[in-house]
Amino acid sequence: MGGKIVDVDVVDQLRTAYEDNDSQAFKRLLREHPEHMRSKDGTEYWMWMAAMQHKRPILQAVVELGIDVNESHDDQSAESSPFFEPEGPILQAASGGDYEITKWLLDHGARNNYTVNGKPRCLPLIEAATQGHLEVVKLLIEHGADFRSTWNGLNAMSQAEEFGHVQIRDYLQSLQK
Repeated sequence: MGGKIVDVDVVDQLRTAYEDNDSQAFKRLLREHPEHMRSKDGTEYWMWMAAMQHKRPILQAVVELGIDVNESHDDQSAESSPFFEPEGPILQAASGGDYEITKWLLDHGARNNYTVNGKPRCLPLIEAATQGHLEVVKLLIEHGADFRSTWNGLNAMSQAEEFGHVQIRDYLQSLQK
């Protein structure tokens, strides 16, 4: 019974350190309690959330603790699912338009391009284009994003056009010349 109280206390401390963006306390707690590094199903959690919520110090702490910047939040056994996303936290950073975190991830080895069910795709680019994040789109392209790849019949250019992001569409069109 006492172990459960300590566990709840650790979880609360981790959440507080996370919310406060206190990477030192967060890293110390995870070093002391590595059982909280991943979700119960074994998937990565903290890095994915940090990328989505613009918490670079937490993201950096998790990477320093040994989590790969390309690790997916999805359960790898779901690979045959049409909704499977092997993309790591770069997907959340790019989709959210976070240039700095996207750049940090790319500088630390994050991948742009993936093969899913035998087909190439670059979901971070498609999502950045869909959301209208021109600078992130350019950054991803500079780091080798495949602007010709598709996902469910969509590509970055078609998504930019669909959502009225003319500058992004024009930029992507200029790459085809």
